[in-house]
Amino acid sequence: MRFYKLSLVVFIVLSMAFIAVFFSRNALFETITNHYLIEHDTAVTCIDFRVNPDLELVINRLCIDSPYAQFELIDSKVSWHFARENLSFAKALDAVSAITIHTVNIIGKDKALISKNKASQALKVNELPKLIRQQLNELASVHIPFILDINAFTYQPFASQDKPNMNYQGQVSAKLMHYRFSLAQADGSNVISFAIDKQDDGFDAQLKTQLAELKTFAIQHQKILPISMAALVSASNREAWKVLGSFNSDISWYKNQLIAENTLLDFTFDSQSDSLAQTAFELEANLAWQWQLTDNVMQTIFASDNILSFSASQAQLLETFMAASSAEPLVTFLHDNSVNDLLIKPSGVISIDFASQLISGDSLAIESEHSSTPINISVNDFQLSFTEKPAIAIDLKYAEFSLFGLANVSQLAQFSQQPVKVEVAGKVSQIAEVWQLSIFPRTKVEVRGLRLGDQKLRAKALLSRWQGELLLDKTKADEEGIKVESIEVNLETTTQVSQLHLSELMQFQTLVSQASISGKIDDLNIKGNLIADDLPVAKARLSGELFAPQLELFADDILMTELLALNIKQPIDIKLIDGKLKYRLSGQIQNTEDLLNNAMTLTVSISDVSGDIDGVWMQEINWQQAFAMQAGKVKSVPQEGNNLTIAKIETATPIAKLSTQTVFDYRQDDIKLTLKNTQGNMLGGRFDFALAQWPFTKDLAVDINLTDIDLEKLLALDQKQGIVVTGRVSGQLPVYYDGDNFLIQDGHLYNTSNGLIQIFNNPAVDELKSSSTELKLAFDALENLQYHHLSSEVSMSDDGYMLLDTAIKGRNPDLDNDVNLNLNLSYDLLGLLESLNITEHFENKVIKGLQN
Repeated sequence: MRFYKLSLVVFIVLSMAFIAVFFSRNALFETITNHYLIEHDTAVTCIDFRVNPDLELVINRLCIDSPYAQFELIDSKVSWHFARENLSFAKALDAVSAITIHTVNIIGKDKALISKNKASQALKVNELPKLIRQQLNELASVHIPFILDINAFTYQPFASQDKPNMNYQGQVSAKLMHYRFSLAQADGSNVISFAIDKQDDGFDAQLKTQLAELKTFAIQHQKILPISMAALVSASNREAWKVLGSFNSDISWYKNQLIAENTLLDFTFDSQSDSLAQTAFELEANLAWQWQLTDNVMQTIFASDNILSFSASQAQLLETFMAASSAEPLVTFLHDNSVNDLLIKPSGVISIDFASQLISGDSLAIESEHSSTPINISVNDFQLSFTEKPAIAIDLKYAEFSLFGLANVSQLAQFSQQPVKVEVAGKVSQIAEVWQLSIFPRTKVEVRGLRLGDQKLRAKALLSRWQGELLLDKTKADEEGIKVESIEVNLETTTQVSQLHLSELMQFQTLVSQASISGKIDDLNIKGNLIADDLPVAKARLSGELFAPQLELFADDILMTELLALNIKQPIDIKLIDGKLKYRLSGQIQNTEDLLNNAMTLTVSISDVSGDIDGVWMQEINWQQAFAMQAGKVKSVPQEGNNLTIAKIETATPIAKLSTQTVFDYRQDDIKLTLKNTQGNMLGGRFDFALAQWPFTKDLAVDINLTDIDLEKLLALDQKQGIVVTGRVSGQLPVYYDGDNFLIQDGHLYNTSNGLIQIFNNPAVDELKSSSTELKLAFDALENLQYHHLSSEVSMSDDGYMLLDTAIKGRNPDLDNDVNLNLNLSYDLLGLLESLNITEHFENKVIKGLQN
């Protein structure tokens, strides 16, 4: 435009000089003309002209020297339409009807290229619509009152020392309301072309350019470009990037409304090294979009098939993000996943309201194109605000987003070798200084092929679903980042594990956990349920600070029959018909790596349990126990009274009303069980012992007290032929364990009631009576002995035989004499116990100890 104005001034001055001197000498013509051009620092250096018979000014050659370039006009013709009113300087321009120039040769000047490149005053973003309207209105107001036609021009920029000179050629025409300009390289390659068709209230324009040729042209003129643009084509950067493709725009400007239809075809931008950017990358695109500017709103409307492809070296991406200390999670993700090839798909409308300083848009999708684990991200219906303080700052106001695909996560490699399937959907909105992140119900994370602990724990799949909201209060964040007290959550999650196998101990078709999370990070409330194969087995509550929460894990009244119906391997065969389980674990978790090192309390309660346990019928088992867990130790909490009762145990020697106090102590794989104040009914009497400890020790005896044991029921266990004993005995049996065998030392029994001993029709006794007169007399006395005194010192050796040193006093009415017997009996207690058909568990533990 500057060249156009300069040219018009030259032609006007020439015309007036021609009228003044008509056929005078060239020297006088130059003197008069230069008088008018001196204020523009411009001069005519050569002139060769004549006037043809039609009174047209024919200029064979005209040389003009300006600060920016030298102009040489060849074969020019100025046509006039003379009238009385045009014979003045003010009307001289109206007298010109047409200017036709065959050739213009332009040579750029060094002065133009090295002139001061002052930074223009910073433009405020909200003033951009005003500036655009101002420039377009100025373009619409340009009026050339005559026909201008430059058939061809050549342009030679200033030849810099590091780049050979290049010649350009083009055309210029202005006919009535139609203006054309084109610039091409010497080989005919288009650099830029521009056409305007004006109307009374606006204009239509077309712009076409080849980006590679435009880059070359910009390099030739880098010193007269704005500073920001000149940096891109400086000597240090010009080889660092290349650009290909064409840009076309159809512009319509009417009634202060701009509509521009734009296309970017076969576009490629390739950053060859990190001199321009930290990472070499390549962009490819075929884009079509429309710009609309109305008042202070600029809209960009994208075609539906727009695609922008981004490619970069994964190694360079990693190096770039590793340089940023805060990008460690992103570096890890890029290391695990190849996302260096992306497809970016804008669609719909992106609108910028410069008055309200808001940016809103319909959709932006990003897809990983060549990744082995493709990832797709889309942002829809988004809104951002921007400010200038002094730099432009973007603040997200609203957006809907979705992400789905497969991702490799190195942190999960020890659990699964398969990629994680992720689907996230939600929206972000900002109200005042609070950001609200809403997660839609279809959000889920799925991991398949889980393995843990050398495949002892494995599962087919883990599927976790999330929904809810997170609130971020920006006023509580600082320059160092987001603080935990600035985040508030309200989430619900459901996690399902399918086909879970824990070695051979347990198997579940589905294990489901459901949880709701609410509160702030430093004061969370989490409530959850754990369901195994449709059976609720646990409820959980966490409260307090996220990294040191208070935990409560509990269950109330789980039916034991349903619990045993789960596919859990039992150490012994248990078949129950009734019973309930209740437990509660509570405390604060401060050590997440070793849960036993946290201070916790556990209470367990089973009630009304009845059924067959390892072949023994037990009825109404009730047990309550409280535990304290701290520093890797688990101990029973001291309590008063017995906490384990069993109404009935159906063995060969039935036990009723068993009652005891259990005490547990666990530390470093060392388990101790103590029974206190144990008592129960059996054989028509009672038994009790104050203390028993497992594992057994050599120094601590179990003093078993027997009270009013019915001898008739005791002897019925052995059922020897022809032997009857009645009466009741009490006593104490100190039981020891020497590490291999059980022993009885210094035990004693005594009768608490008179009784009867009868031995008759016993083959073994009959044989003994026939072998000795003394034995015959003793056994004859026992055939019907009514005793009033019976005592026995009891011991048991390591071979399982019990030794009884027995004294019996009484009277045989059949013989009518008093009887006083001292007997030393050896009894196979091991054989008796084996014959009692008691539980296999008892046999394995007790009898095995007797045999060793």
